[in-house]
Amino acid sequence: MKIFKKIFKYTLLTLVIALIAVCTLPYSFVVLKQNEDFSSIMYENIYLQNNNPKIVEVAMLGAHDAFSSSINYSSEVDPAESGIVANTVVSSFLKGFIIRSSVAQKSDAEKLLNSGVRYLDVRISYFNDSWYTKHALISDKLEYYLLDILSFLNDNKGEFIVFDIQHVYLAQKTYEELFSYIDSVKLDGYSLFDYVNYESSKYLDDIHYNDVTNSATKGGVVILAKNNSSSNYEGKFFVYDNSIRSIWHDKIKDEDMLKEINKEYLTLKNDSNLDREKFRVNQAQKTSQINASGIFQTIFSWSLLRMAQKFNIVLVENSDFENWLEVMPIFMVDFSDSSSKDFNKKVIEKINNYNRELD
Repeated sequence: MKIFKKIFKYTLLTLVIALIAVCTLPYSFVVLKQNEDFSSIMYENIYLQNNNPKIVEVAMLGAHDAFSSSINYSSEVDPAESGIVANTVVSSFLKGFIIRSSVAQKSDAEKLLNSGVRYLDVRISYFNDSWYTKHALISDKLEYYLLDILSFLNDNKGEFIVFDIQHVYLAQKTYEELFSYIDSVKLDGYSLFDYVNYESSKYLDDIHYNDVTNSATKGGVVILAKNNSSSNYEGKFFVYDNSIRSIWHDKIKDEDMLKEINKEYLTLKNDSNLDREKFRVNQAQKTSQINASGIFQTIFSWSLLRMAQKFNIVLVENSDFENWLEVMPIFMVDFSDSSSKDFNKKVIEKINNYNRELD
């Protein structure tokens, strides 16, 4: 009987330690090596090829929850959150788990852009009298990431980015005040709005590469926002619902994700007119699950970054990847600059090959 008591005791102790680790450890346990410099991929593979495609047809690597890299143990809960994350007692006990399920990118904006990312999925909250980035938890001041973007656009003529303001918690503020704040963040006298180069009267579907980059003489930006109110910044942004198709799959298993991606691919392939006037995003990031069917896989997958590190290479090596690009040119993932199995290098090579063939 003593031997069984010892086994039970050590088993119970191991489970308790494992539970504590799952709940409290914030570390994602991923490694990021230095990637190649992909800061001029549009200039090299579009402009130098004498191409001038519509911007909605340009292939891009996208960063899901692009500005979540600064989330750490001292990060406070996003005021827009509800459920278990907003429960102070529960979130304190599960802080490590919540961090690992919130950090979707390991790098800041500068490193992401230099690694070839051109589509940024942006989430913002008004918090403690300022504008912050977030994903369940507060990440960093929006200014921190904006300055990285401004530096990149200033240094890389012929490149453009899509700045997609996906989610905003305004508190008592307005979109106009958010836009004014973005306009107030300047580098060398220029704000993000100063890199909007196309004519304000143009429809998104009418804008070409040369319009948004001033024929590769400037860096450029296209801003999307869920603002339907009149604005002093009209012509400087496009209304989200009219400008993008982006289907969230909310899955964690490989086979479920691939099934949903292929379903969206076939939907678009079989209707050549469906949303072709919009940006079309292949949302290829997995989602942590807290329900009965997905909680154990979430725990054993450990973090969003580790999930992406393993799954991203599966996606880019899929035999249908180039077909996906044809109808969903924006390929968005977590850990978009992952160097594991040369993911970042391989995905940029395929994106470059696709863009070189555009008219």
